[in-house]
Amino acid sequence: MNFLGGWIGGKGIFETEEEDLNAMLDQHLHASYAMIKAFVPPMLKNGWGRVLAVSSPNAGRPPGNNSPYAVGKSALEALMLSLAQEVKGTGVTANLLLVRTIDVAHERQTNPSEKNKSWTSPEEISATLLHLCSEEAGMINGARIPLFGAPY
Repeated sequence: MNFLGGWIGGKGIFETEEEDLNAMLDQHLHASYAMIKAFVPPMLKNGWGRVLAVSSPNAGRPPGNNSPYAVGKSALEALMLSLAQEVKGTGVTANLLLVRTIDVAHERQTNPSEKNKSWTSPEEISATLLHLCSEEAGMINGARIPLFGAPY
């Protein structure tokens, strides 16, 4: 499972430095690529495995002033969805969870607001990950599972 990440944004495309874009590609794409290359071949040899990554709805619908992050997450999603096609029928699956903000302080429950209504708790994320790692989830492959409770 890839739970790597970081965020760089807040500037328009023309103000964004190339190193900011490269940093997001390193965190979201290159690290995931290295993990896939290291761990998926043994999974394929064993005929079973689960590859999971956490992404963001910003990958598919990027807001303005967020291009480094959106590009990094979009690249991650393309890699994972390609992998899902390549491992189809092998016992290995590749899936994505889409999360806006991880609500580690459980503010959605303790102090509900318009701002945090689409935040996801760590427990909701872990429950979904556990299910995707199960035998019963073997037919779920190439999914982009939204865990943000509200439409885009």
